Formats: sequence, C-alpha cells, structure tokens
Amino acid sequence: MLDAPVSGGAAAARAGTLAIMVGGRDSAVTRARPILSCYAAAIVHIGPNGAGQVAKACNQICTIVNQLGAAEAMLLAERAGVDPSRVKDVLMAGFGASRMLDLQAPKMIARDFDGKVESRLHYKDIQIVLALAESLGLRLPASAAAAAVLDALQQRGGGKQDSAAVFDVLGRP
Repeated sequence: MLDAPVSGGAAAARAGTLAIMVGGRDSAVTRARPILSCYAAAIVHIGPNGAGQVAKACNQICTIVNQLGAAEAMLLAERAGVDPSRVKDVLMAGFGASRMLDLQAPKMIARDFDGKVESRLHYKDIQIVLALAESLGLRLPASAAAAAVLDALQQRGGGKQDSAAVFDVLGRP
C-alpha cells in the first residue's frame, strides 16, 4: 500500500506532469513507479506510509499561504493607485516571485474567479494542515490566517469559486 497524493492540478494531470509525493515501503514504490510515471513528471518517495500525506500538507501550506500573499500584494498595489499588473511583473523578476503569484495575480486583477481550483478544496486542505499541526503541538499562524480568509470565502458562498477569490474577501471584509 502507498499513499501518493499529487500536486499540479487538472492541467498537469491531463498532461501527465503531476508531482507525486509517495509514502510507503521501497518495494511497493518500485512496483508502482511504472504506473505512477504514466501521469507524473516527478515521483518522490518521501518515506514510510503517511509521509506522502505530510508532504502534501506541506505543499498546501506553501500554495495557500503564497496565494494569500499574492492577494494582499495585488490589493495593496490597487488601493495605492499603482498598476497591480506592473507590480506583479516586477515581483516575478525578484525574490517575490512565486508560481502562485504568476498564476493567481492575473485572475485577481481581472476579478476572474471561475474556478480552476475551487476554494472549497483549499479550505479542506488547510483544515487538514491545521489538524495535523495541532496533533503535533504546532502553531502555524500563516496557515491559520489563510484558513480564516478561506472560511470567510466559504461563508459568502464562494466554495465553487477559484481560490483566487480570496482577493475579493480581502478587498471587501
């Protein structure tokens, strides 16, 4: 048995370029690798059973917290009267660059929240992260802040909207 969560979304699944985080015995990973490679560009054996799920939780922290940072940056630029598209472009050339900024900022700027990744899925994932952290005696303040914003989006009926809609929650508290 393996736990093998993925990252990359529907487009990567269709293209066969998902990243797979695998937990399980070496022999099981070796046996499953040819099948997993049919839909993955990266297959990383993280450790024993359960380790793949931990890696997925870590992935979701980076994804969801970065998305919230992108939303805050775009909102700040917009409210300050600065072109958020230009701010996004310059951020992508420096240390502020991230895949989430690159993918989500254009949706935020255009207020295009028709979902590629429905916010309800990120909300579910961040709750898993927080439960795992609590079980380990950890406090994750950035993840907790992201969870609160995603919760507000769910309360507004935005569960089927793209997670970029966190921008709208920040802009209209």
